[in-house]
Amino acid sequence: MLLPYNTDAPIYHPPITTGVLIAVNVAAFGLTIAHPADVTDFTLRHGDGLHPTQWITSNFIHGNVMHLLGNMMSLWAFGLLVEGKIGWRRMAVVYLGIGLVQNALEQTIALGMPSSHSFGA
Repeated sequence: MLLPYNTDAPIYHPPITTGVLIAVNVAAFGLTIAHPADVTDFTLRHGDGLHPTQWITSNFIHGNVMHLLGNMMSLWAFGLLVEGKIGWRRMAVVYLGIGLVQNALEQTIALGMPSSHSFGA
């Protein structure tokens, strides 16, 4: 398996936001393991109207350890290069913006469908 840990592309900014986002995702996963009943308020619900708060919170919810590991490896590979080029503020905006738009579109498209959660919770 290929684990991205470095790049030969010039990096102008250290990946601080990427590291913080990984830590927040891991901490959120730990909280979901400790309090599984409370997770449903933060996951993206389908067919239950629009919930803008979930558009951000669901970015930090993962279904299982493999889901978390896969996403964090991708975040590291993406974040190392992108944050290295655009800086920590813009990286935070890119990460949260992509998640917000994707979740808003997903929840909007699912309006009127049977009620469910993103990862089958």
